[in-house]
Amino acid sequence: MIVNHAYVNAMKAIEAAYGPVGEYGCIRCVRAASRWVVDNRAPATVSVDMRRFSGNPDDVWPMCTRCEHDYDLMDDAAGPVFRRVSTFAQRHWFADCFAVDAEGSVSLRDAYTTYLDHCAESQIPTSEIMTRHAFKAAMLRHGGIAARSRTGVLIRKIRLRTN
Repeated sequence: MIVNHAYVNAMKAIEAAYGPVGEYGCIRCVRAASRWVVDNRAPATVSVDMRRFSGNPDDVWPMCTRCEHDYDLMDDAAGPVFRRVSTFAQRHWFADCFAVDAEGSVSLRDAYTTYLDHCAESQIPTSEIMTRHAFKAAMLRHGGIAARSRTGVLIRKIRLRTN
């Protein structure tokens, strides 16, 4: 079996940046994502077995098999069409602001404030900013465990990222 090392290394870079594609929903529908798809507008490499790939994490989107097939048939100049607010963007804020840490914890209040500051700095439109409840659910999906304390809700196993 011939292994395309460039393709394998590109997929490893994507997973290092975002984690497994199975953690995301498809950006075009409500199904679970199963593949990282390269944005048609981004420069990409084509492997020997005709797979289009890029090692740049900013060039990929999580999609289900059906939407990927439809997207591959689109005009090369077309970008992805979002049919719902993408949970994919959550990975960007999470990677920028937080880290998974078995011994760590952060108060929900501090974590949400950090998230809102990140949204302001990144100029994320108000319509795409998660509510506190949606934010808490996202933190739990990233491996956090909610626990009550005297000062409020703590999210265990996640800590604020230090620069």
